[in-house]
Amino acid sequence: MNHKVRVRNTVLRKSIDSLPVDFVAVDEVREKLRRHFNSSTDEEFLRAFQVDMVWIREPDYLKETVETDNHREDYWGIRRRRQSYGEGEYWEPYDYPLNTAEKFEDLEKHPWPDPDDFDYDGYLEELKTQHDYAIYGGLGSAFYVPTLLREMSLVLMDMVLNPSLLDALVSRVVDFQLAYYERIFRKCRGCLDIFYIADDYGTQTGLMFEKEKWRRFFKSGTTQLVDLAHRYDLLVMLHSCGSVRELIGEFIDIGVDILDPIQTTAANMDIEELKRHFGRHICFHGAIDTQNVLNFGTVDQVRDHVRRTIDVMGDRGGYIISPCHNIQVSTPVENILALYETANEFK
Repeated sequence: MNHKVRVRNTVLRKSIDSLPVDFVAVDEVREKLRRHFNSSTDEEFLRAFQVDMVWIREPDYLKETVETDNHREDYWGIRRRRQSYGEGEYWEPYDYPLNTAEKFEDLEKHPWPDPDDFDYDGYLEELKTQHDYAIYGGLGSAFYVPTLLREMSLVLMDMVLNPSLLDALVSRVVDFQLAYYERIFRKCRGCLDIFYIADDYGTQTGLMFEKEKWRRFFKSGTTQLVDLAHRYDLLVMLHSCGSVRELIGEFIDIGVDILDPIQTTAANMDIEELKRHFGRHICFHGAIDTQNVLNFGTVDQVRDHVRRTIDVMGDRGGYIISPCHNIQVSTPVENILALYETANEFK
């Protein structure tokens, strides 16, 4: 059974020969693993870990954008600066172009991207280089992108103080994405397997806002993105960190096929309870704890944790073995090796 069939059958509850495996990590971890495997590419450790899935970046933007060593501006007009955290770095938003917007007319003045200004042909060629894997791509969003265009604190206040502005902002973002992703799905039909939507709604203790507000502001846009992907026979994986127990039923209702990353250390995210209540209706991706076990546990603790997670989440299928978020640079290499060695005991 090849990677694509194994992943799709797992999600659709069809016969599989083993549970599929995914690998997600920050760039610095990938570099550590390349050194460990004495390789110049990721392929050596991906094959050693028997990984079934890869995420492919989005198409290149064809128009000029601003980028220096310490500054970057993307096609949305969001500005980021390089931020170091010791052993690694990330790009942190610092200038939100719609922070001063107060009404619909202010949104219309923003230079919105054109979905025709992307290299879809180049994207297809990149997908073809990874044809052996189940490929997931995209960064669909009804909530995350609006909080980069307009600071999150303002978006949260808009839910109460300026709901019409938030409606217009979400609609503008989703309308662009529907046109943009339809171009991707049409061009890459047969190569792309899973559409990835990334919207974090949870904190460590609960949702960022009430479920009713998700229904009011973000359900429609997310549903449209899910429906678009399904029209092209793609599976949909929704990423939402933190305690999202209250929204899982909503995600199932709108047709989400896979829920990621199952942050088990957050409130109300017990894997036995999640599997019992939702396991027949949605596939889980993740659940291997990166906050504590992978970072600070012993090799034996990692192995025990992985085995228990697979025993619970893998019961009757519907589970893709993966860390519950990007593996961080603080994670010992021996713990990463133990994770994948143990996962592949079940192959």
